[in-house]
Amino acid sequence: MFKPSRPQVNRTLENGEKPSEYGSGSEPGCNSDDLRVELAGYWSRLLMRVKEQSEVVDRKRVSEELRS
Repeated sequence: MFKPSRPQVNRTLENGEKPSEYGSGSEPGCNSDDLRVELAGYWSRLLMRVKEQSEVVDRKRVSEELRS
């Protein structure tokens, strides 16, 4: 089941830690290059999964069309 990340943020704030300690946004401690690379990698992997699933669906559809 999907668990939103919001409760984790709330627990962190309850523990007295500041969001800036995690380097969110343009605050000190945020390495935007690392974030950019991680996001690019995430989207690349996501697009590859979507492409693979699309190819599987296309193969199934073609095989069904050949049967009829």
